[in-house]
Amino acid sequence: MSNPDAKISRWNTGYAGLVLGFGWLKTERLLRFLNHIPLLLKTVKRSPRSKLEDLLVCLMSGVESVGQINSSLRYDKGLVLAVGRESLADQSLLSQTLDAFDARSVAKLRSNMVEMIAERSRALARIAQRRDTILDLDMTDLPCSARCEGATKGRTTARRGCTVRQLSVVYNHRFREPLDAFLHAGNTNCAVPLEQIVTYLEDSYGWERAFREKII
Repeated sequence: MSNPDAKISRWNTGYAGLVLGFGWLKTERLLRFLNHIPLLLKTVKRSPRSKLEDLLVCLMSGVESVGQINSSLRYDKGLVLAVGRESLADQSLLSQTLDAFDARSVAKLRSNMVEMIAERSRALARIAQRRDTILDLDMTDLPCSARCEGATKGRTTARRGCTVRQLSVVYNHRFREPLDAFLHAGNTNCAVPLEQIVTYLEDSYGWERAFREKII
């Protein structure tokens, strides 16, 4: 006689929150920013879009390197069922997907994200109404492989001795909305990319420089 508890346990997952979150993203069509990214990749069993979704799942799970995917995520049955796969792409395929990104691919990905954020953001709607809006720009260490471009030794207490890059996030606390993220070399000072980031936001969302000081 089969044990029903054993069958259920096969589908248990250590990523229940991720399963719910990813399902909500798909229901709300918030993954459409992954559409039509120009990547030179072969499609055998997995499309470029499915590989990008798998990469996103891995990022959301908190893995710090592609090398952790096969051991910790790929065969988590509950997780892959929620994503709609028999298994996640293995780490070699996802590495190839990352390597396929060039300047054109990144530009298209960013433009898709800007379009989607502009449709839904309450902070951006408030700015469009010329109402005073506070955007925070926070920079934090992002762990990475020593082979990554721009990787340096971490200098903060939490990441001292680890290889990191710097991640800048533009965030509105009123509506709890992240508006964009930017990646820098690990030794970048927080003040250095400020002008570049503000200029990018102006160009992306059509902000006028005359009232820029109100939103910094």
